[in-house]
Amino acid sequence: MSFLDTFSKLQKMSSDEILFRVRQQVYNRRELFHWKFKGKTDLHELFIPDDVRTWNYRRYEFPSREIAFFGLSGDRQALREAYIAQFPEAYQQCRREAEKLLEHRFHFLGLDVTLPDPIPWNRNPQTGKDYPMVHFTMVDTFNTEKYGDVKYVWELNRHQFFIDMAKAYFLTGDERYANKIWLWLESFIKAVPYKIGINHTSVLEHAMRIFSWVWAYYLTQDSPVWTPPRQKALVQQLLLQGSIIEKNLSFFYSPYNHLIGELAALTFLGTVYGNSPKMGIWRDKYWRDMEKQLEKQLHGDGFTVEQASYYHHFTIGFYLMLVQLRRQNGLPVAQKTLDLLERSLEFPMYLTRPDGQLPMLGDIDSARSIYFYRPAPQWNLRPFQALGAAIFQRGDMKHAAGAPAEELLWLLGSEGYESFEKLPAELPKDTSRPYRQSGYFIMRDGWEAGSSYCCFDCGEIAHGVFKDETPSAAHGHGDILSFELCLEGQPLVIDPGFYTYFGDEQWHRYFRDTRGHNAISVNNAGQALHAGRITWSNVASPRFDDWVSTAELDFAGGAIDRFSGLEDTVCQRRYLLFRKGHYFLVMDEVSGSNTRKPFEVESSLHFYPGELTEQDNGLIYNGQKRCPSGPASGGIAAHRQRPGPARRRVDGDRLRLPNPRAGAAHPGHG
Repeated sequence: MSFLDTFSKLQKMSSDEILFRVRQQVYNRRELFHWKFKGKTDLHELFIPDDVRTWNYRRYEFPSREIAFFGLSGDRQALREAYIAQFPEAYQQCRREAEKLLEHRFHFLGLDVTLPDPIPWNRNPQTGKDYPMVHFTMVDTFNTEKYGDVKYVWELNRHQFFIDMAKAYFLTGDERYANKIWLWLESFIKAVPYKIGINHTSVLEHAMRIFSWVWAYYLTQDSPVWTPPRQKALVQQLLLQGSIIEKNLSFFYSPYNHLIGELAALTFLGTVYGNSPKMGIWRDKYWRDMEKQLEKQLHGDGFTVEQASYYHHFTIGFYLMLVQLRRQNGLPVAQKTLDLLERSLEFPMYLTRPDGQLPMLGDIDSARSIYFYRPAPQWNLRPFQALGAAIFQRGDMKHAAGAPAEELLWLLGSEGYESFEKLPAELPKDTSRPYRQSGYFIMRDGWEAGSSYCCFDCGEIAHGVFKDETPSAAHGHGDILSFELCLEGQPLVIDPGFYTYFGDEQWHRYFRDTRGHNAISVNNAGQALHAGRITWSNVASPRFDDWVSTAELDFAGGAIDRFSGLEDTVCQRRYLLFRKGHYFLVMDEVSGSNTRKPFEVESSLHFYPGELTEQDNGLIYNGQKRCPSGPASGGIAAHRQRPGPARRRVDGDRLRLPNPRAGAAHPGHG
């Protein structure tokens, strides 16, 4: 980052943020000095906090005996039998997955890999490169050329596969599974000294390990593998993860899903281990912080301010778990929190396409806060609707869920599952709905599987991004005025999603940029400028123009105020008309003021995988004419499997509609 960028960011920081960052830097510099000059012989003892070193493990028994823990607090044998009876295919898949894990066959972020025993926890499984064993502030975290994509080693060290293995033990009683969990944990403790190496460079990963380890423990607590010394080792590691989180909370660095995951982990550990004064403080203090944060995390209509549909569920998953755990144990939850969480589940109920998938809005990794299995397909998040149906007694959410989910048993127990089954399903109140605060207009002509559907995005790129040159990180994409379209239940025009955080930079930028969405660019300019891997500057602003909805049609309109990086001011308006049961019409108008040179308009469409051909200046998709004609001026062309991201989509096609007329409005339609 340049000096000017740094100065610009400093100007926008509050005094609290500057003070927080200075304190954190001083603390880390002091530790770095200790690392360099106080010896490196016993890395495991170098940074252990005094309160953890002197913790009274006998007095503060883990976990607290009086704490009820989700569905596992009831009749465990009845829960086991209910799972096997209600989810026989998932039961067999769980056993198959456990056998793979015994052989160290893993799947991370699309990568299948077999790792040696013991697992090299400090090695990137993508490249086989080891990270240096130095103080975490010295690790070159994002050096992809030397080490590869850091998300692979972070994903490995979230240890969510501990839960896969622990679930298999719970369901089968096979001691091989419980024993393997201990062997993994033991090797991790030996290989990863506290605050040394790559596995301490992201505080969120510590939070995920807390959830993974606690769930794995509760699922295997009947096993003799948990001897007192091993239980003590687990507790010490839990305390260490919590300690580094508490010192490095992401209030200012990553104040959205990262911060919520970190606060949730401290609240979670404090609740299940709340029989000590420190843990009791964590249980209540950090839950209060979570409740205060909720209105900052979500728009009033329920969608995440990050404008990313997968991270939306990642965030609310933490809240749903903590709400259930607190209510189960008689701890208070504000009604305002419950109301907003209910809206946070109602929004994706409307957002979900007729095929049961969510639009792939914004960034994504494999982030799952509620984790009991690796989902397939990944974008089927209807189990959240099943939870919402049972928690809030919503028959429309039961309809949207389509079927009960195993999360009901793990989180709510047999009673929660039975509550879902008894709840009458009902159609949601509306077919089409505007979400003005988050900026989405959802249109459909019914709730049947064969209904037509459109999601029209008139929302900001993300909350907190800057309109000027100041860089700002965000998970939102340059997708203002983009849309998704399903005809008769089948996806046709889709958001391409996001497939690489730290891979090839051209592809990375393509999937985030305006040209990588169903939107318009002008003279190759989109709605924001790339200022880094996930950083934007000069971000355009959206405006909502119109919304009309009747039994026969929906009509929505929106606009953006500029295309970033152009010397001239060029604006776009887009209108979308849905005549229900008949057709969609997309109308664009691009106009410039004080334009000094011609500009070229390019409108991109990305199609769901299928056969796409051109005919008579229109498009034939899977044998049917879906886009009857191109604009009055310009041409239409389908591109498939070209060599670069500007002309290629991994699993689909894009429609190019160039307009050669200088400075003229562009009434394109498709």
